[in-house]
Amino acid sequence: SSIDAYGLAMDFNEVDKLYEREIAPYIDGQLVNETLPEMNTTAENIAIWIWHQFNKHLPENNSLQKLEFFETDTQGVVLTTELMDK
Repeated sequence: SSIDAYGLAMDFNEVDKLYEREIAPYIDGQLVNETLPEMNTTAENIAIWIWHQFNKHLPENNSLQKLEFFETDTQGVVLTTELMDK
């Protein structure tokens, strides 16, 4: 997000609301094989799905730059704009 005159980008409360409305119902406490679109539900594919949901629902002139998704405490995937634009 662009930095405004107050030195702020997008308010994290807005990010949380977007997550709760558009993403959480499909993954939090769910059997993701039943709630996500048909896919092989690997951490990588779930992270890509989350990435697309955020980018689809972020307000205009905002974009996701980095997403970290952990399958366990020590194993996960990191997506970046550079990787996703390839």
